[in-house]
Amino acid sequence: MPEFKPDLIAIIIGVAAVGLIPFAVVTLTSFLKISVVLFLVRNALGTQQTPPNLVLYAIAVVLTIYVTAPLFAVNSADDLINPPELQILEREIKRVPKGRSIVIPLSDKTAGHGTHTLAAVWKSYLIDLLQQTDGS
Repeated sequence: MPEFKPDLIAIIIGVAAVGLIPFAVVTLTSFLKISVVLFLVRNALGTQQTPPNLVLYAIAVVLTIYVTAPLFAVNSADDLINPPELQILEREIKRVPKGRSIVIPLSDKTAGHGTHTLAAVWKSYLIDLLQQTDGS
């Protein structure tokens, strides 16, 4: 009968990977935020352990799976704090699912870094985002 020799390195890597899955779920998704909100709501209702923690975590997992929303990041061409010439926004938005970057062209309506406070300048982009969210 051949002697069985388990691959110790593969087992260690497998166990480590399985151990990191919960860490990835908590840090890379909205799970933590959703579960905190659910716990705050439970405390606001004045109940100590109803519903139980396990139920709240299950609800948080389900909501995390279904929560996907488009995101857009707005920058203006005359922004001196986050200059579009550095292409930082365009590079990093690629990491965001359903994310898109928008650079508002220079005009008399833009105000540098303060353009984000002028809703009239980026209103049309917001309308597009809301239409995407509604599925229209």
